[in-house]
Amino acid sequence: MKTEHRLFKPILFGLVLALAVFLNPGRIQAASKALDGKTFIGPTGPKGKGADGEDELIFKDGKVFSVPCANWGFGWADYTVSVEGDAIQFVSVMLSEKHGQIVWQGTVKGEKLDSTFVWTKKRWYWKDAHEESWFKGVLKK
Repeated sequence: MKTEHRLFKPILFGLVLALAVFLNPGRIQAASKALDGKTFIGPTGPKGKGADGEDELIFKDGKVFSVPCANWGFGWADYTVSVEGDAIQFVSVMLSEKHGQIVWQGTVKGEKLDSTFVWTKKRWYWKDAHEESWFKGVLKK
C-alpha cells in the first residue's frame, strides 16, 4: 500500500508537467500566428495541369487573403495552423456571398508554400461547381 502512494506523486507531477507543456496557451497562440505578417506569391493552376495565373496569399492577424480571389467577392478568412517540425500546415475556408467557398490547405517550409484549394458553389439551375487547383508560392520580401 505504501508503494502505491510513493508512485502517486511522481506520476501526478509528470501528468501535470505534460499538460502544461502540451496545452500551454502561449504555445498555442504562437502557433496560431505562425504565418501572420507573411505574403507568398507565385504560380497557380488547375490540379494536374500547368500554371494559368499568379496568386498572392497574405497572412495577417489570424486571417488569410487571396488577392485574385477578391475579384470574386472572397475576402479575409480565418486560418488555423499546426506545426510539425519545420513545417507549418494551414487550413482556411474563404466565403463569397455570390460565388461559394474556397477551402485552402497548405504547408509552409522555410520561404516556400505548397498548397491546394478547392472552389465549390451550389447551383439550383446547373451542375454544382467543383474546381481543384494548386498554388506554389515563395515568401515576398
